[in-house]
Amino acid sequence: MVKTWCNLTLKSIKSVFIFDSEGKKLLSKYYYPIEPKDAQKLEKNLFDKTRRTNSDIILFDNLVVVYKPVVDLFIYVVGGLDENEIMLVGVLNCFIDACSNLLKNQMEKRSLMDNLDTVLLVLDETIDDGTTNIYQILSVKKFQLMKKIDYKSQITALKFINKDELLVGSGPFLLKINIHTHETKQLKIFEMARILKIKHSKYTVVSGQKSLAILLDFNIIHSFEIDDWIIDFEFGNEIAILTAHNNLQIRDWNGNLISEKKNDSRCMLYSGCVYNNSCFSGTIFNQIIWNEKAFIGHEGVLFSVEYKDGYILSTSDDRTVRLWNVETGDCVVFHGHLGRVWKAIFYNEYVVSISEDASCRVWNRKGDLLTVWEGHGSRNVWSVDVIDGIVATGGGDGGIRLWNLEELKQNRIDDDSQVETIELPNVPKSFGFTKNLEIVDELGNFYSYKDGLKKTFTDSEFKGHSHIVTVNENTIAFNNGLILFQNRKFKLQTETKILQIFGFEFGNDLIIFVSKEKEILCFRINEYIELVGVLSPAVHFQVFEMKYDGKIVVCGSKKGALCCYEFEIQATRKLEIQEYMQIQEFEKPAPIEPCLIARHIHGSDAVTNILLERIGEKYQISTVGRDGLFNSFLFYKSDAKTNLELAVGYTLETIHKTRITKGWLEQIVKVGSTIFLAGFFNARFFIFNQSKNCEMFSVNCNAKRIWKLKIHDELLNHLEFAYFKHKHINYVQKLSDTNFPDMNLVEPYHSLETRACKFVDGLIVSGGEDSILTFHSYKNSLKRVLWCKKHEASIRCLDYQNGLLFTGGSQQELYCWKLDIQNLTCIQIAQALKSDTEARIMDLTVHGDCVVTANSDAFIRLYKFNRGFDLLFETDYHHKCVQKTRLVQHGGLYLYSAATDGKIVKWRVTDKLEFVTEYKVHQSGVKAMDVKVIDNEICVASGGDDNLVSLIIGETIYSGNYHGSSVTGIHLEKGRMISVGIDQRLVEYKINNGIEFVSRTFVDVADISDMDVSGNNIVVVGHGIQLFEQ
Repeated sequence: MVKTWCNLTLKSIKSVFIFDSEGKKLLSKYYYPIEPKDAQKLEKNLFDKTRRTNSDIILFDNLVVVYKPVVDLFIYVVGGLDENEIMLVGVLNCFIDACSNLLKNQMEKRSLMDNLDTVLLVLDETIDDGTTNIYQILSVKKFQLMKKIDYKSQITALKFINKDELLVGSGPFLLKINIHTHETKQLKIFEMARILKIKHSKYTVVSGQKSLAILLDFNIIHSFEIDDWIIDFEFGNEIAILTAHNNLQIRDWNGNLISEKKNDSRCMLYSGCVYNNSCFSGTIFNQIIWNEKAFIGHEGVLFSVEYKDGYILSTSDDRTVRLWNVETGDCVVFHGHLGRVWKAIFYNEYVVSISEDASCRVWNRKGDLLTVWEGHGSRNVWSVDVIDGIVATGGGDGGIRLWNLEELKQNRIDDDSQVETIELPNVPKSFGFTKNLEIVDELGNFYSYKDGLKKTFTDSEFKGHSHIVTVNENTIAFNNGLILFQNRKFKLQTETKILQIFGFEFGNDLIIFVSKEKEILCFRINEYIELVGVLSPAVHFQVFEMKYDGKIVVCGSKKGALCCYEFEIQATRKLEIQEYMQIQEFEKPAPIEPCLIARHIHGSDAVTNILLERIGEKYQISTVGRDGLFNSFLFYKSDAKTNLELAVGYTLETIHKTRITKGWLEQIVKVGSTIFLAGFFNARFFIFNQSKNCEMFSVNCNAKRIWKLKIHDELLNHLEFAYFKHKHINYVQKLSDTNFPDMNLVEPYHSLETRACKFVDGLIVSGGEDSILTFHSYKNSLKRVLWCKKHEASIRCLDYQNGLLFTGGSQQELYCWKLDIQNLTCIQIAQALKSDTEARIMDLTVHGDCVVTANSDAFIRLYKFNRGFDLLFETDYHHKCVQKTRLVQHGGLYLYSAATDGKIVKWRVTDKLEFVTEYKVHQSGVKAMDVKVIDNEICVASGGDDNLVSLIIGETIYSGNYHGSSVTGIHLEKGRMISVGIDQRLVEYKINNGIEFVSRTFVDVADISDMDVSGNNIVVVGHGIQLFEQ
């Protein structure tokens, strides 16, 4: 062996151990091959020999061992027989000092287990494959890790402690949440495992992969790891563990193996259940094994198995839930899920199941589907639990929803037995809600219904096809030009047919718009009647819906168009309303022309309802239509050029477009701050809570034409719904006094993998495979403040400049959005034309009016942006998929591009791209790149699929291998660099004539896609999001 002080290295550190005061191994690491049996024997004998000795250096089994007791820990460093014991002592002391500093001088068992990732990283940086760098040892006290601030990811386990508190497993973290106050506590349970199962009695036991942790009062009292994947467990005096190889292990509470029952078949398990030390094993051969008895019927692997009171409940890849009678073997099959079913649980007479189709479904034990709850984004509900009628579900979107099982029958009405039929002597023709349900029949009889039917009056002139329009507490009836209001009536003498009547109340005035074929008449009614305005319809525009706020009229058409008027009522000739009068002729005001026309906002389907809200000097217009879309627009005065058919002094900007259903949307109701959307899908009427993003109520009514809805409160505890069916009016009233918790217990993040993130004016903006843009505040914790579906396909990249957000993604979608951070709005400004919908925009970069995209079809595209994208130039120089682009200003504008060939190319940017030079930096694709001007020189940092990070300063290239897999994010600034990779390591470097390693921090996010840095904050995204502080 050679020791040199010039290289300052040691070559023969064999192993490092840490035991507790009872000899229980807490950590061990070997730097040479050794059999597990030999390792266990060495550790036991070494502890037995040293636990009662006072010396700190011994020779043991041809090894030099140095050790030191620290509080309730014993720490050992083991070297070869010819190793210098002084150097080993130096390694030991420096390791202890570094850990003590990072653990704030709390070097004891509890603190070590709570911060095991920190201890492991210190060990990795001190000893590398048995080689210790003395310089690192001497400077290890300077070693600093990134501080983890918050983390959001998939919810993989849920367990109610009681009716107020819920335990949540998300990644390696366990959360305890009060479902009423939302008070949350967080505890990291595992270092390298995801929590998969939680069980609770006096103690809480949590499992993940091969690890198991025991908690009391939300504090870890013990944890251990076994040699196989944990499928299920139960605990009493001992802990029974079912493993992936279908073995049942009995262990004590310290994790020591007492006995093991091995299954002769050694069949691999995907799922299983332990009950009274007996196993119900869900095998990969699609069957359940219990006491040598097989339950066969599933046509795919089993994902969950539950046992209760003589019945087995199983779920499978075949999209079914099955209920088995253990004694008879009889099976009930539950069909209905549209994807793989991950889990099902028993609750009283119900079965609750969750699935890949993002739904939670409730069944009776006969297999009848009772309800479907949807609200977890586009894919996967992973976890479920229930207590006292409260169902909690955790999704792949990182959100937790609460559902009210006790109101199941009130919220989902499947047949007429749950509906009240209002019997009238004659056929009803129209109805509407005021305080009561107002009805008119075919003979002109008027009725009011509230806890019983009451006839109010009869008017024979309203025989036939009369219609009722309700305005707050007022009823307007009309029939062929005859209008009835507050028992007063008048007739419009008109040559053309009246198509629609719309009513609005302003103080003591009732404003009525009468839509005809060639004009829209506006009347004001109080003690008098006045014709106060005439609107001129747009060409080919049949009014289907209208809203008016006193200054702006917004109309929706049968063909999906929107038409706006600037209209304020002016005083005109007043006519007294007598008991019966005819209006022979009015002096008509000059017709008012539209100020804006927007076609096809709902394709060619009808605009069925409009919500008009004033925001300062602007208006927000929300629409629904029979294409199933819910749209929001910003309408305000502007002389800017638009692509609309007509825009005179106004413009219309799209805030968002969201498809709610494959059926129809018919009505928008805003109660408080909550928006409800009502519509039909197949034969069902439903109410969708847009604010909570889930269905709240449904009726199987098969009525799409004549129906009315009245919602009384924001929690939907009180509503009334009436519909026409088989010449009768069916009436549904929901009355509930329940004080159910907020159903959005934890706001979702993204339902699929996140591809891009960016710090933007105090917020973090992220986009991913679910095509949604999400905005989080990040002071002390991550809190979602806005989300909107902006792309048709996945979002892969984004950039920000001067209030404008640019996004790109699949199907070559390229958009620009105007962000209003104060009002939390994101409004579409422009969209680029697509040249190839099969291509993806992999990255984009913005500087001034210059936008450059990297594309999967090997092209770099240069756009000029001025409220629109003008393509100036494109080149396929790389001949490979272009993955990264960055613009930088330094004596001119330059572009750096990188592709899957590992090359970085420099371009000069004018009205085209002029090649300057290229660098062969990586052996394969460049997955991350950052470009900055530092000390008057362009510096380029990059990371690739070859696991390397590189730095180009001038014409000099530096590189190093600091990751175990692809580098997917990199940040460069003066004096330092930060990178992150698929290996879940966040690495910090010092830049000083090259790349010098500083620190490494473990990231809890899996499949990392991107990273961004702002000041002392770092955000990392992939399958989740994590926020760090330096």
